[in-house]
Amino acid sequence: MASKHPPHSPITIAILAGGKSSRFGANKAIAKIGNKTFISTIIETAKKVSSNIKIVSSDDNTYQQLGVELIPDILPGAGPLGGLLSVIKAGSGGRIFLLACDMPCVSPELITFMTEIPTWAPAVIPVHQHKFEPLHAIYHSSLEITIEYLLKAGKKSMRTLIDLIPRREVTTEQIMRFSKDLSCLNNINTQEDLKRLLTHTFR
Repeated sequence: MASKHPPHSPITIAILAGGKSSRFGANKAIAKIGNKTFISTIIETAKKVSSNIKIVSSDDNTYQQLGVELIPDILPGAGPLGGLLSVIKAGSGGRIFLLACDMPCVSPELITFMTEIPTWAPAVIPVHQHKFEPLHAIYHSSLEITIEYLLKAGKKSMRTLIDLIPRREVTTEQIMRFSKDLSCLNNINTQEDLKRLLTHTFR
């Protein structure tokens, strides 16, 4: 399915690249599939939907050559919720599509579908087997005060935010229109996950 969005869609796509990758044993963002890193693959996909791509990380040296705007993580250690707040504080008004750097199989068609869902809710989130996918989701910048409140209260979980706010859920059936095996939502958390992905990709 071709994207209905023009190349200059106003939505911001923010890729979180500030995690410790402790289970993986190395920086997942620069792990490779073939000759491309995860993060460069995700950027290529994101550019099919929007020209407004950002990376959230305090590691300028690793990502500055990728040609997209870098946003420093203003609250290191606060996890994805802190990363989302960093994007909002950087002046990204409106809607923000938040993506993890360890999801190299993201689907531009699914991203486009999610951005086109008509809703007043400040979040659009995929749900599979009663599990939310908060790092493949849309959040509105109007959540800034709520996020600040949670972080000041020591609540860093994305699930805490999701449970607190109105949301539009994207169902498994809707996701499977674009990725029948749901691989677009796969996180590569360990070296074994990467081996399985490479076996699937190049077999």
